[in-house]
Order: sequence, then structure tokens, then C-alpha cells
Amino acid sequence: MAELFQIVVNTVNHHLKVIYDDGELQREATIRQYRIVQLEGNREVSREIEHYSLLVILAVGYRVRSHRGWWMRILNKRRKNYRK
Repeated sequence: MAELFQIVVNTVNHHLKVIYDDGELQREATIRQYRIVQLEGNREVSREIEHYSLLVILAVGYRVRSHRGWWMRILNKRRKNYRK
């Protein structure tokens, strides 16, 4: 998400904490754990990686103050106007 909105990971983590602490979204309903297996040297290493739902990505997008966050808000407003 940090790469998507061109911000640092700490900023994403801050917004995620606020979203979940405020009860805007439920952590259990919006995160899925995936096991990623990759080769490092000559050994296999597996890690659990969190993947966020689109609702979380949109919620973070409305909070970030980056050009991409701004652009996402503009496009979403146009999409809503188009649906009317």
C-alpha cells in the first residue's frame, strides 16, 4: 500500500491503526493471511504475509496526503457522479 500511494510504511501503519481502533472496519473481516514460500540461497523460507481487502485500501487512500491519494479521491467522486 505504501508503494501504491507513494508514502512510507509508517504512515500506512498509522492509518491502519486509526481505522481499526476507531472501529471503522473490523480487522478480522478485512485481512487475510497468505503463506509465501521462497528460496533464499539453497533453503526454502515461508512467511505469513497480510493482504488487505479493497475496503481497507480505499479507507487508507482517503486519509493519505499524497498525489495518488488525492487522485483516488477525485476519481471516486467522478465515479459516484457517473452512477447518478
